[in-house]
Amino acid sequence: MSSARKGILVPNGRIAGSETLDEYMARGGYEALRRIAESLTPPEVVQEISNRGHEVAGHSYDQSVSLVSMSNEEEEEAIRRSIAAIEKAIGQKPHGWLSPGCRCTERTLGLLARYGFSWHSDFLNDDLPDLVSAGDGELVEIPYSLILNDYRFFLQSDRTPQEMVDVLTSEFDQLYEEGESDPLLMTIGIHPHIIGRPGRAGALAQFLDYARSHDKVWFARRGEIAEWWRSHSGKE
Repeated sequence: MSSARKGILVPNGRIAGSETLDEYMARGGYEALRRIAESLTPPEVVQEISNRGHEVAGHSYDQSVSLVSMSNEEEEEAIRRSIAAIEKAIGQKPHGWLSPGCRCTERTLGLLARYGFSWHSDFLNDDLPDLVSAGDGELVEIPYSLILNDYRFFLQSDRTPQEMVDVLTSEFDQLYEEGESDPLLMTIGIHPHIIGRPGRAGALAQFLDYARSHDKVWFARRGEIAEWWRSHSGKE
């Protein structure tokens, strides 16, 4: 779950979108911006997201500035400031990263490895993670999706909530069938200010009900996926 922004905390203390994930024990990942961790959203909201078991990952210091427009020094500073803001908010450094717009540079992976990150999610090219070289180290690349994404469903193509459910269900069914012999990954990109709308949140719940009705389905944080992949990569 990315771009948790100003307005996700409503007066009664609810965090839009997270209750559906909590109810279904689907621990998500919140890609946090400087604007969440430092200014627009109270720090207690970010802490509450972490306390509920969701992973808080880096999404750059200011999402309005693409990494590809930065110099070497500016990109490194954006990563350092992102780490500092998240650590200040939740008391620990992030282990994962998604660049704004999924647009990294040739420097990004090496910088992330240098600053202790374990996973990265800018690539869109597979249904499985992969170990990728990152400077002098390596990262687990966990593919993201711009297709299975509430931004695409509701802001770019104006689909109905039920149409989103139908697409997600079809994708799940195909991956579930293909994954009978080898596990596959399904990523859904959601944003609290989009999926958290009253007329849409039920669609997410409907799909999660469907997915949970199947055996051998793991609702995992990306950090958990990265840890599992490192321990099993190259093994039968």
